[in-house]
Amino acid sequence: DTTDVRVYAATNNGGTALVVFNLNQTLSEPVTVTLSRQSTASSVTVETYSKAIYDQSKSNVWAAPTKIDLGAQPLPLALTLDPWSMNVVIVK
Repeated sequence: DTTDVRVYAATNNGGTALVVFNLNQTLSEPVTVTLSRQSTASSVTVETYSKAIYDQSKSNVWAAPTKIDLGAQPLPLALTLDPWSMNVVIVK
């Protein structure tokens, strides 16, 4: 259900930054990243802070967001967002 996903975009150091929220508390959500006039990305990184990471703080564990470097990717790019997560996708 795409109503569970919110996306905000901005230019970022010669590329595009997307801040993507999955508001669904229990389900992962698929998203597709498409940029106008761009069929490839020379680099894509995804940084995620999810409820699962946050919940570790209940045990006094202060975990950092996960960061994945996907390298060069064709666009559009399919991603799956963790439940109740904040994601920063940098596309260059």
